[in-house]
Amino acid sequence: MRSATRIVPIVLVASALALTGCATTAPGFAEACYPGEISLHDDSVAPGTGVLVRAEGVDCELRFTDGQEYRLVVSRPWEPDEYYVDLAVPVADDGSFEAVLQLPPDMPSGEAQVIVVDGYEATCDDGASCAMVSAPFTVLS
Repeated sequence: MRSATRIVPIVLVASALALTGCATTAPGFAEACYPGEISLHDDSVAPGTGVLVRAEGVDCELRFTDGQEYRLVVSRPWEPDEYYVDLAVPVADDGSFEAVLQLPPDMPSGEAQVIVVDGYEATCDDGASCAMVSAPFTVLS
């Protein structure tokens, strides 16, 4: 049985690697690479206005699907399959990008999120979790 003191350093190393867009995988699997953390210029936005979204580059080799762009969507946390915005965004070789997502004028107020839903090949193995790249914000009334 492993002690907790041995597990903590492993978790810290894995967390540090994941923050840069890279994560280690089980032996025999390629290094996993995910889009970098996305950030929003404002965390509260009015309907009918734009949300400025940015992502820094990552230190690993992203595998793009269908060209070199991500698909960004805006949804509500409790309605993840209902998209209020759905936009393809060009991405640099390192995964960095900047885009403005225009919210519809009739978007309901409350919690919302920008999510990278497509455009890269998830490189997790069968035993790993592929976490979503997202950023929360509030739609003003």
